[in-house]
Amino acid sequence: MGGLFKFFQKASSFDPVSKYVWNHVDKPIATIGAGKKLKAENARREEANRQQRIREGRASIDSALAPFNDPYYRQKNTQYQNYYGSQVDQQHQRAQDALKLQLSTSGLGRSSAAGFGMGELGSEYARNMADVNLKGNEYEQGVRRDVEGIRGTLNTQLNSSADAALAAQRANMQAADQFKKADNFAPLASVFSDFSKQYKNDQNNRLLSNALDLQYNSPFQQAMSGMSSGAGKAWKLLSS
Repeated sequence: MGGLFKFFQKASSFDPVSKYVWNHVDKPIATIGAGKKLKAENARREEANRQQRIREGRASIDSALAPFNDPYYRQKNTQYQNYYGSQVDQQHQRAQDALKLQLSTSGLGRSSAAGFGMGELGSEYARNMADVNLKGNEYEQGVRRDVEGIRGTLNTQLNSSADAALAAQRANMQAADQFKKADNFAPLASVFSDFSKQYKNDQNNRLLSNALDLQYNSPFQQAMSGMSSGAGKAWKLLSS
């Protein structure tokens, strides 16, 4: 194409036809090619600018959400465990006092049953505190998911708009809302519900079971059982 341009350019200086072709055909073709090249270059430049705005917007989002870091999440975990752990402690103390009173009233204050009952209550307390620890970890992970969900939404909006300033504004608003968000911990239900009464019933059932065992395994009952067995054998001999 370049050689053709040069030919017509040279010929147009002395040939009217070639001059007409040069002025009315070849130059527009060259202009169209240059226009396509310019348009493609502008598109590349605009996309590069768009990506730069997106990078700037993501930096603003990350900056706004930077305070939501590992110490922040651990603090949420600690707040959960402190709130519910203290309630477990309070309920455990009340259950312990009620059990002591129940044992004392029953004359078992210094018995092995008392030690067993306190041990059972201590095991129940340990199970409840382990549950608080587990739920605290779950609460921490839930807060993490909330913040990462905010980040994901902001990035999706940014990719669509490529507006760095708008992304920064939205990120700051979302961060402020998250900081103001209350934990909304609900009061803990009773986890030692009537432990002393339940323990008393268990003890009564155990005593009854032991009494029945003694009754049916006493020497007298064994002797009667042996006599019945011997009488049966004698009857079989007499009947044969």
